[in-house]
Amino acid sequence: NLIYLVLITAFFSSCTSIKMAKLLNHGKVQEGEFLNEVPFEYRMGLIILKVTINGQEYDFLYDTGAPNVISEELAKTLDINPFVINKTGDSQGKKEELEYVIIDKITIGEIDFIETGAAVADLQKSSVIACLKIDGIIGANLMQKAIWQIDYTNQVIRVSHSTASFDLKDGIHVQFTQKFSGTPIVDVNVNGVTEKNVTIDTGSNGDFGLSKNVYKQSRAIDSTANTAFGIGTTTSGLFGVGAADTIYYMAVPTLSFGGVELTNQVANFKGSHATTIGNEFFKNYDVTYNYFEKEMILTKRKEADISSLNSFGFTYFFSEDKLTISLIIENSPADQKGITRGDQIIDINGTNYSEMNSDLWCELLNQNLLRTSNSLNVTILRDGEQITHQLEKKNLLD
Repeated sequence: NLIYLVLITAFFSSCTSIKMAKLLNHGKVQEGEFLNEVPFEYRMGLIILKVTINGQEYDFLYDTGAPNVISEELAKTLDINPFVINKTGDSQGKKEELEYVIIDKITIGEIDFIETGAAVADLQKSSVIACLKIDGIIGANLMQKAIWQIDYTNQVIRVSHSTASFDLKDGIHVQFTQKFSGTPIVDVNVNGVTEKNVTIDTGSNGDFGLSKNVYKQSRAIDSTANTAFGIGTTTSGLFGVGAADTIYYMAVPTLSFGGVELTNQVANFKGSHATTIGNEFFKNYDVTYNYFEKEMILTKRKEADISSLNSFGFTYFFSEDKLTISLIIENSPADQKGITRGDQIIDINGTNYSEMNSDLWCELLNQNLLRTSNSLNVTILRDGEQITHQLEKKNLLD
């Protein structure tokens, strides 16, 4: 399955660090006491909120793994002077210099967030992020001014000044620390091995994305867990698609963080610049973020099958007007049919992708066929020959 990460981390030089610290800690909530419920929609497994700036409504991604971001187009509309310019990296390790500004007021529901900092970025640079059709990102530096509860089941976010607004008696309390930008991080125990500083990332539609080093240490302790691996890329950050890598998948015998204890939880492991826990895991809970006490509270709402990796064994990306295979998992249905990385896809289930464009790409992403379908007819073009394969999804960790 495709996983998209929107994780921004800043690299500070000595001359800008004081300004960046001031900007990311700036801001306040105008209301003294408040409780508001704000609906959201899912787009590609990510949370999209309506916000109001200068009387106009915009679509923003709700992303605990990033600071506030606004698009270059919105920055021009608001006509804000830059507060500081700073080199910034995304989840794939790509770096660019971005302007950072202070926004006078962002209204979410009926709550006004005053003078919070934001990066200005090209949200069309990644073909994946462009399909979200967002104007910006609500990030952790704004979130830390309030308490937030994400109700994934009913697709609402509740925002308050106090945890007394919520029923948390059955919740599991997990302490976190914070990055410079306010992003919450936790240590995750993987089969007796500690993965430090894992990002709590609602800007990811995946579950557990951890490091290759922890995978190797865990396998050295217990080599009996079911595993699979693939070569390629499944991820996109703010500045584009990640580099090809070997990605391992494992049903981890024991995995825990804070008071959350899981058995046979599927996780993926790679040499990533970011380790994360995303919405695919958190959607089974109501998740309350109490930034004042540096803890999140997870209240379970549904059971999920966490031990299976049901997959066709490939992913794809759109590049240079072509839809191409970007990852193949060994011994998967796709691998057994002879599909390889770099193959051009020209048809899926009767839809022609031989002349690929951004509209077709976004439509394909929103359909999410790799996750929602159990069978696919995929036609590839190789050396001028069209080859059609019928693929049936299977559990790759059996």
